[in-house]
Amino acid sequence: MVFPIAANSWPSGQVDDDAYHFISDQIFSAVEAGCDAVLLDLHGAMVTKSLEDGEGALLTRLRSIAPKIPIGVALDMHTNMYTQVLPITSPY
Repeated sequence: MVFPIAANSWPSGQVDDDAYHFISDQIFSAVEAGCDAVLLDLHGAMVTKSLEDGEGALLTRLRSIAPKIPIGVALDMHTNMYTQVLPITSPY
């Protein structure tokens, strides 16, 4: 198992774009290096200075980097759900 980064914040307010990009780039680099699956423990309501749906953007890019690996996501019960549909692929 590889843990490329662990981060947290007090709830409320926007995430600074520099912090968002630093954290997500750590995840993308680890996946690009190769892995069998990804499991993320996300909040589900992250808003950054420039993104209304921070997690959605992260997952969309992650799927483009790794179109065939399983991606699991744990979200808080009060997550924000968007109509954006991520392409789902399965190696099975």
